[in-house]
Amino acid sequence: MPILEMAVSLVKSLYWEVFPPMSTCRVYCTPVFHDGLLYVLGGCSETGLPLDTAEVLDIESQTWTQLPPLPTARAGASAVALGGQVMVMGGMDGQQSPLSSVEVYNPDEGKWERKASLGQPSMGITSLEKGKSPPHTVLLLQQDSIMLSSNPLTLQFNN
Repeated sequence: MPILEMAVSLVKSLYWEVFPPMSTCRVYCTPVFHDGLLYVLGGCSETGLPLDTAEVLDIESQTWTQLPPLPTARAGASAVALGGQVMVMGGMDGQQSPLSSVEVYNPDEGKWERKASLGQPSMGITSLEKGKSPPHTVLLLQQDSIMLSSNPLTLQFNN
């Protein structure tokens, strides 16, 4: 059943905090935290179809803001915050087929931009940032191996 609420474990305090309801019910969404903001991207609706909706929670004020729609509706995607932007990649489409598309949200401009696609359609992947200072690298993990890496400055993925 799709959910409206998000809960986050505050590790230092060892307790869970429930946030105000989102405007869109969803499951299999992709969360990413950046600079005091919790982004929730895509997911599946109550009918099981992928969503193009995105919203962001300001943790301090406890308020949700609707973002422009994702260029590609997706569920089960992966996301990472890089250099002030949010990158979402992979996931599945309405036919439950894996996606290779990559999109980046620029909060300063308030818009999404399509980037170079993954080398192969992928869902169920995990992404993480490697390195604390530029140039950062994004690693995509599938099962037990590193699948792809990217230089976010060029957003070109390499196998």
